[in-house]
Amino acid sequence: MTPTDDVGALILRVALAVVAGLTAMVLVRRTSLVPVRGRAHDALVVVVTGITTCYVGTAVLTSPSIVMLPLVVLGQAAAVVDIQEKRLPDPLTSALLLSTLVAALGTGAHVIGTLVAAATAGGAALLGKTLSSAAIGWGDVKLAPTVGVVLAHFDVVPTGLWSIALLVLATAGLFAVDRRSRDDGIVPYGPALVLGTLSAAVGR
Repeated sequence: MTPTDDVGALILRVALAVVAGLTAMVLVRRTSLVPVRGRAHDALVVVVTGITTCYVGTAVLTSPSIVMLPLVVLGQAAAVVDIQEKRLPDPLTSALLLSTLVAALGTGAHVIGTLVAAATAGGAALLGKTLSSAAIGWGDVKLAPTVGVVLAHFDVVPTGLWSIALLVLATAGLFAVDRRSRDDGIVPYGPALVLGTLSAAVGR
């Protein structure tokens, strides 16, 4: 790769990060029930989403890595709302699943295998919800099929589950330290599901 190619890739990454960050900010504002805090909050969403997008890099624009793209934007927006409101908005989880399925099938993924991955992950989450309603939220159940599709698509199911589990534990620890978060005992799994899946897919 020539220096010119390096500069071009860097410019593309930065542009992608800016677009992803601004898009996530708009999605957070439109799906939040609680009024968004203001410019500082918007800037934080843009920066966090932008950094993650830069990490994922230009690979998300190529096949088959484009399957990660919905998680980069829609997934991170949903994760932000989950952190601040402890819920995953239905419009985002629905759009996330649909766009991920389209991306996966568009890259030549096996239709039956993709649908089985989505159904298996969703079924496992639903079973967990049935066995212990307090252990997992309905938003997490709706996000699970997307996670299943991405992890299966990149053949990183064990790595992804391990990453998600570690991030869930880290999130639980952070919220346990915060007195305000201890009151309701709810731990948002959205960030762990999104970032754990992305890290496993990128590190494949």
